[in-house]
Amino acid sequence: MTLKENIHTLETYLDKLESESLDINDAVTLYSKGVKLADKTLKILEKSKLKVERLESLNE
Repeated sequence: MTLKENIHTLETYLDKLESESLDINDAVTLYSKGVKLADKTLKILEKSKLKVERLESLNE
């Protein structure tokens, strides 16, 4: 999944968690999925940040 897709999915998870219509088991499962996806998303961001920093250093 792309960064944009991950963010959209995380927003969807958040909306569902805030809806109060989930039972506790579904909420815990969705929260767990969200934490894992957030971690993957942060790794993508870190890689992107490093790429930008490398490009910036080449232009100096």
